[in-house]
Amino acid sequence: MNFKEFNQLYRESQFDEALGWLQKNKEEMDSFVYRYNLGVVYAKKQDLPRARFSFEKAKSEIFFDSSLNHNLSSVVQKMGLTAIENPGRWQDYPYYLNTLVPQSFVWVVAFVLASIFLVIARKASKLRLIIGSFVILSFGGAKFLIDSIYPQYIFIEEVKMYEGPSALFDTGRTIPAGAKVMAFKKDESWAKIVYPEGFVSWIMIDDKNIKDL
Repeated sequence: MNFKEFNQLYRESQFDEALGWLQKNKEEMDSFVYRYNLGVVYAKKQDLPRARFSFEKAKSEIFFDSSLNHNLSSVVQKMGLTAIENPGRWQDYPYYLNTLVPQSFVWVVAFVLASIFLVIARKASKLRLIIGSFVILSFGGAKFLIDSIYPQYIFIEEVKMYEGPSALFDTGRTIPAGAKVMAFKKDESWAKIVYPEGFVSWIMIDDKNIKDL
């Protein structure tokens, strides 16, 4: 795989060709590198919803990457979603924080803290060691449980809002393309958005324009 070819296509603003090159060589690339560069190319093509989806998928693998976080923030800002997705009420902060931190990062932090605890408290009784480690690791388990109950979605195109889990409850309003939400999944067709507050409604999740994070 010759990455110079991709760089040349990118420098020459041949973004469709660069996108095709990435997709052609996907299996030979590191997943993070593929997702990140995919997001960059989509951003250059002004396909901001797909750029965000790609950046968010990359962030789920490597949380602390300054270029990634800068590009992701820039894309969200350009779509005018920054203010909408920020919590407006104190009870929204748990949802908000959950959307910021990927599950992989929470597990890494939990294991590091558990390891530090075991070293510091190695002279404690076995029961206390077990209880302490369990409490620390439960943070990772809590994140896993929350993500299982409230999966996150990104909308590639505008998505209709419904007052209930039926097409009969069409509100006539839509959620903008590029938005990221947390929703309670009722079944394979319907989910109720719980965050952000301004988007609380039912959505049809079998819509091809809705991507599961």
